[in-house]
Amino acid sequence: MLLLVAVIWGSSYVATKQALAFYPVLGFIALRFILTFLVLVPQLRGAGWAALRPGLPLGLILLGVFISAKRRAWRLSAPVIRPF
Repeated sequence: MLLLVAVIWGSSYVATKQALAFYPVLGFIALRFILTFLVLVPQLRGAGWAALRPGLPLGLILLGVFISAKRRAWRLSAPVIRPF
């Protein structure tokens, strides 16, 4: 099971790099958040919508961190040096 988690986790970096070649970064972040929400919605039925009270602010904070990191990367990105 641990090996399966490691394979899925490691392949996500390759998939993200491939996806970002065709899709804008902020759109990709939004897509990740939407897919995560859809995967976790069935868990809300057992706990009720009261589970959104702590989860929604934390998700918004995480979204702010992602957007802030991306804006910082846009500002600080170094030029690409290509080999001969």
